[in-house]
Amino acid sequence: MKPNFLLTPLTTGQILDRAFRLYRRNFFNFIGILAAVQIISASISALPAISPNLALVSGLGSIVVSLLGVYVSAALSLAIAHAYLDEPIGIGEAYRQTTPHIASLFLLLVLSFAAGIAFVIWLIIPLVGWFTAPGMLFMWSIIAGIASPIIVLEQVDGVKAVRRGWELVRGRFWAVAGFAAVIGLLTFVISVGPSLVALLFINTTFGVTSAVGTLINTAITLFIGLFVTPLMLTSYVLFYLDLRVRQEGLDIMLMGQMEEEDEYAAEKSPLNILRNVPQAPSGSLITGEEFKNFFLLSLIVIAIFVVFVVVFGASAAALINPSQFGGF
Repeated sequence: MKPNFLLTPLTTGQILDRAFRLYRRNFFNFIGILAAVQIISASISALPAISPNLALVSGLGSIVVSLLGVYVSAALSLAIAHAYLDEPIGIGEAYRQTTPHIASLFLLLVLSFAAGIAFVIWLIIPLVGWFTAPGMLFMWSIIAGIASPIIVLEQVDGVKAVRRGWELVRGRFWAVAGFAAVIGLLTFVISVGPSLVALLFINTTFGVTSAVGTLINTAITLFIGLFVTPLMLTSYVLFYLDLRVRQEGLDIMLMGQMEEEDEYAAEKSPLNILRNVPQAPSGSLITGEEFKNFFLLSLIVIAIFVVFVVVFGASAAALINPSQFGGF
């Protein structure tokens, strides 16, 4: 079966272009997979606004939503890969194929929590931790972003998915960091811009602490997340495939399969090719060169964070209290 798009090495712009087109073609399917959990998540986060006594329920519910979020992301990743390789599946089928991997996805969530603690501990180590932890955390966010697709597409457990993700991103360290920065900036512009406008409207109309204002803000956040999340995840799934094309010749393997006879077509699904994974190389988990890269990346992350805090903090303060800044 011929894929919707020819698998070739792609630039960041080409990945985004294909992600937009794939998202547009499968809009309702992708939104449908995500909708239920997004609605549940928004409802739980709005509980404290309804009654302060529901804050504990909201906190416990957030844990459940986190578990569901990993599951839904995996199901959506599977649907994205199927659509990209011209084997579209429905909402129910995406969840059905994802269900056997629940244990691995839960393990990934536990690993993410443990990694967060480890990064905090590493960060407090003078000098070494201060100037490498931000870069490590940035790269970890990328690895965690593609680990969920790896679990369902390569059918491996959570630990192997994390190691596999690191092996893929370490081969193109700076290209991966640049891609993640572009996606992060795009997500920020698409999500935060409307949110700031909504914040201004809510503040001037209902007041910052108003329960009605909180509910409206929650609804807007739900609406934005419902449309933005599938696009961002589509970009990451396509980026994962691009990493495999560049480093493992996935495009050549797929073309070789397509040129074979169709006698066993059912066994020749393009998705099966994704399970052909090279053996993990032996050696150091992190090399000296990679430590240097983490140091340089940390400096960049810290600089961007400082600029973000200054610019965004001032903008948010101006929106919340416009009279203090000579506004209306």
